[in-house]
Order: sequence, then structure tokens, then C-alpha cells
Amino acid sequence: MNHINAKKKWYQKLLFFSDWSLFEKTLLLVIVWGITIFYVLALVKPESWSSLKFLNGKSSLYDKPEYRITLDTVTSFAGIVNITCLLYTSKKRIASFFFGIAAVSLLGVVAIIQGNVGTWVLSLCIELPMNIAGVFMWRRASTDKTSIAPRRLNWWLRLIIFVVIAGLVAGAFFVFKNENFRKHWYVNPDEHKDWYYVLPDAGLLIIGTAAMTLTLFRFKEIWYLWLIVDSTFVLLNILQHNWALVFSWTGGLICSIYGLLTWKAAKAVSLKK
Repeated sequence: MNHINAKKKWYQKLLFFSDWSLFEKTLLLVIVWGITIFYVLALVKPESWSSLKFLNGKSSLYDKPEYRITLDTVTSFAGIVNITCLLYTSKKRIASFFFGIAAVSLLGVVAIIQGNVGTWVLSLCIELPMNIAGVFMWRRASTDKTSIAPRRLNWWLRLIIFVVIAGLVAGAFFVFKNENFRKHWYVNPDEHKDWYYVLPDAGLLIIGTAAMTLTLFRFKEIWYLWLIVDSTFVLLNILQHNWALVFSWTGGLICSIYGLLTWKAAKAVSLKK
């Protein structure tokens, strides 16, 4: 009987957010309302608010309302699901990976259409399988099969990770800046040659991979990396005038700050656990 009640309680927590604080519920509600407003604006005035606006005059996709509506719909759902994933991660809940699987799949589709190579590789080729693995890794480390205890990196491990990330970001930047690479991988190669576009795209691939890897192993330091990832996503979507995702990733920044504070306050377990 107790086992059945425990299962029921977990199910209710997952579906109805019964264990969420007022702040968490309010934040999610505000972001949902904001994204919905941007979605309606994109339907009513696509020339100003559509996620495909930056393709105007450069692609036949922009001239097809069904494509615009589809992308704007996917973008909106991706933003909502991603925020839910981040909030569940801040609560150290295994359920975050289920929402993460949905979020990275949707974000990957958006990135493919927008031509952000680093973003779609990160979402579909790296984060998607990692989120699937995360379900099993966190369940194995959990005592109640719903939540986990975070761990903390030693200072020398932090230094090594920082040096490796910096080196890989620099390498990825020069690869993405290469003219032949841009011609084969970018929708608009001529518009993707400036450093302020290439660097965020390359940085997202490397830093996002590092953040996801540390998330699998439950290290508190993940939130510093997610703050960089969220900030970069905001910048990248500002450059492409995708205001729905700008709003969504700004909400992601708030969630990452909240996650940093909640994980920082939690007692860290040994690196061996």
C-alpha cells in the first residue's frame, strides 16, 4: 500500500506541480503568458514578429504561411518546455530529463531551420542522447528515484575544465569561421561570417556539451555554465530577431540563477557517490 501511495505521490508531483513553490509556479506562468503573447503577435503580424522574419527575401520558407506558423508554434512550445526542464533541474528532479528530451528535440528543429549549426548539433546529436542517459544515471544515484543530491568539483578540476573549454571554444570558432564550412552548413553563409555570430554558435556547442556532461554527474558548477549558455542563446536570438526565444531564454537566465542558489544551498555529497 505504501509503495502504491509513493508512486501516486510521485505521479501527482510530476503532473500537477504540487511540490512547486509559489515563485516557481509564478515564474512558469509568466513565461507561458509571455511566449503566448509573442506567438499571437507572430500570427497576426509575421513581418515583425515571426521566427522566420530574418529569412524574408532570402528563402521561399518565408513566403509560405504554413512554414511560418509551424516554426512559430514549435518555437513557442520549445520555450515553455525548456523553462519547465530548467525548473525541474533546479529542484534536482529526475523528471527534468523527460522535459529536456522534448525541449532539445524542438530546439533542434528550430535551429536546423534557422541554420544555427552549433545549436542543432548540440541539441540533437549531444543533448538528446545525454538527456536519455540522464534519466538512468540520476535514478541510479537517487535514494527515492525522484531526486538527487548534488556534488562539488575540486578547485583543480574546475581549472582543468575551464582550460579545456576555452581551448575547444577557440578551435570551434576557427572551424565555424572557415568559408568552406559556412558554405556547406549555414543557410546564409554570407551573414554568418562575422565573429559576433560565429562565436556564440561555436561557444554554445562546446559550453552546452560541458554543461550537459556535468549535469549528468550532478555537479553544482553546472549552473555557471548554464548561465553562459542561456546568455548566449539570448544574444544569438536577438541577432536573428527571434523575440519569442529571446523572452524564453531570458526566463532561462532567471531559472539558472535560481538553480545556482538552490544547488548552492544544498549539501554536497562526496565525489565518489
